[in-house]
Amino acid sequence: MGSFSGKHWIVTGGGSGMGLATATLLTKLGAQVALWDVNDACLGCAEAMGALGVVVDVTQPESVAAALAQTIAAFGKIDGVLNAAGIMRTGLLEAIDPAIQKRIVEINLGGSVIVAHAVIPYLKQTRGSLIFFGSVAAFYGTPEFATYAATKAGVLSLAQALRVELDAAGVHVGIFNPHFVNTPMMTDNHNSEATLARSKSIFVTQHEPDDMAKAIVHGVAARRFMIVPSWRERLIYALSRYAEFGGHMLMKMNWKG
Repeated sequence: MGSFSGKHWIVTGGGSGMGLATATLLTKLGAQVALWDVNDACLGCAEAMGALGVVVDVTQPESVAAALAQTIAAFGKIDGVLNAAGIMRTGLLEAIDPAIQKRIVEINLGGSVIVAHAVIPYLKQTRGSLIFFGSVAAFYGTPEFATYAATKAGVLSLAQALRVELDAAGVHVGIFNPHFVNTPMMTDNHNSEATLARSKSIFVTQHEPDDMAKAIVHGVAARRFMIVPSWRERLIYALSRYAEFGGHMLMKMNWKG
């Protein structure tokens, strides 16, 4: 893990959850970190860990450009970007306000595109890492997570494309795909009450943010593309790709309990 010492990282969504946990671990490993978050609480988190705090809205190119300029002024270069900013609202599609669903698309997918577009030139200079936040929901559309799952499937496709586009430049592109994680995203808006989130199936698990941070750091150190924290995510991915009918039946069985 010494490869992080003296490196400069941006973590979007760094004010809480997996973003904060990973930023904390990167700092402990000797990296200088910029916490980007739409909430100004990130400033206090950054100060506590000796990091740079930047308030930014990843859905606005002008805001991202200003945050990047501030970060470059402080760091001089960027060696890695972890795009952890995202939101979720669970429930049947017909029951969720379209305005909320639009916001999910804007942040999860739109924000990933905007941040990537801004940071790629700097990562080319350092042959650095661009890490997206996906989800197991990207592998197979998940009932009660429909719009969220669609955005994460889009992020997976984006990461796959950029992996090819940036290969010659030596930029490492990766995507982290966990199952449920015990973060505010899961508890906000009663998301933890979704049927699958309460499932007792062996295919469903609830991870802790600190463990996810370790999985991300290990994946980055190995310059992996597909980063997953356990065998469950690997199995679900395999079923979705190579046994679509079986994946469909498994999803129905788990959702119905």
